[in-house]
Amino acid sequence: MNPVLVFLESSDVGAAYSAEAAHRLGYEALFLVTPRNYQGDTRAQLEAFRCLECDTYDVAAMAARLESAGVHDVVGVMTFLDSRLVPAFELASRLGVPGPDAAVARLKDKAHVTRLISEHSPLSIEFSRRQVPLDRLARLLGVCDRIVVKPTKTAGALGMKVFTLANLENIPAHVVNAALPGGLDDGQWVAQVFLDGPLYSLEGYVSAGRVCFLGVSDRRKVGSTESRLRFPSESELGDQGRRDAESAVAKLVERSGFRDGFFHVEFIYSEGRPWIIDANVGRLGGGPLGEMIPLSFGIEVEDFFAFVIDVSLFGGRRFDATRLFSRPRVKTQGLCYGSEVAGVLSAVRWPGVLRSRHTRIVDLGTRVPAMGGDNWGWIGLLSGIAGDTEAEASAGALRIDDEDRPLCY
Repeated sequence: MNPVLVFLESSDVGAAYSAEAAHRLGYEALFLVTPRNYQGDTRAQLEAFRCLECDTYDVAAMAARLESAGVHDVVGVMTFLDSRLVPAFELASRLGVPGPDAAVARLKDKAHVTRLISEHSPLSIEFSRRQVPLDRLARLLGVCDRIVVKPTKTAGALGMKVFTLANLENIPAHVVNAALPGGLDDGQWVAQVFLDGPLYSLEGYVSAGRVCFLGVSDRRKVGSTESRLRFPSESELGDQGRRDAESAVAKLVERSGFRDGFFHVEFIYSEGRPWIIDANVGRLGGGPLGEMIPLSFGIEVEDFFAFVIDVSLFGGRRFDATRLFSRPRVKTQGLCYGSEVAGVLSAVRWPGVLRSRHTRIVDLGTRVPAMGGDNWGWIGLLSGIAGDTEAEASAGALRIDDEDRPLCY
């Protein structure tokens, strides 16, 4: 049997890609999972591979589960989930094997990132759930009309809400009642001025401290739910905007000591410059980006996932990155679709055989929320060449509460 590469959970699209990537690197994939978190195609993919159930926030529980299952020949611990980066680092350290970069544990904290690169961050106030500084937040609202309040360690807009002076008094109740995963809830929050402008992400990786940029993706939302991604999109940002964004990320990497791994740094372009709002250092971007980037470069998705693993855990020495990313990029699009209304999903219909890649991430028969709250409003993900995804999504349909509805994205 090959040595074991342990994955903490799986991304929505990544279970089969991760397992095949491990195989191409010479390892057997083993997933530590929380089964209730998976539905649809993602669960079906995981069922094809070896999985062990345990609490993937609890390092001692994971180590004990591996021991009880007789898993000893572990070569590394990997995750594609933002929420499991710190547990993956801690489990790898406990087992004495490669895992996420040590800087990732610090960079998961949005407030820490703001302190590291304050010149590239929106004006912010850190606070504890136990003591919400309404007077300071009111003063912050004196320099802007809206503020964004969010937990320091979550992603996907979870817990995020926009406030004004008119509803400032509601902030304490919001932070107390926000439903957050235990492993991402340390009681710390941050408030930032709300910036108007388009949302972009800078995609790339760091190898032995050297920053390598793969391109810019742009983002569109339905409310607070990410819904449409395009890669590459730096032409819309402009040469100076791209250079400024790359400079900000390079400073973050240098000041944080981050040496190896991928990044997916989100920023808003406002007032003629990029402002980093979420660093997402230590992982590949979520949703359909794991398919879009390799499709753009003409790379097999499984080879790209193998490269991500190799860079993140083993120094990236098994691939010639210059050759891997040598082809001219083509425009790709990813759609994270849901329903415009809440209701029970009974079908997702397409007009014919899809050219795009599709992953349904909820079960049929599930009651789904309306798009707009956060990224947990997704029903499925569609990715491919830009023209294909647009045409196919426009012709697709959802059956919600026995009524046909268009895909909402």
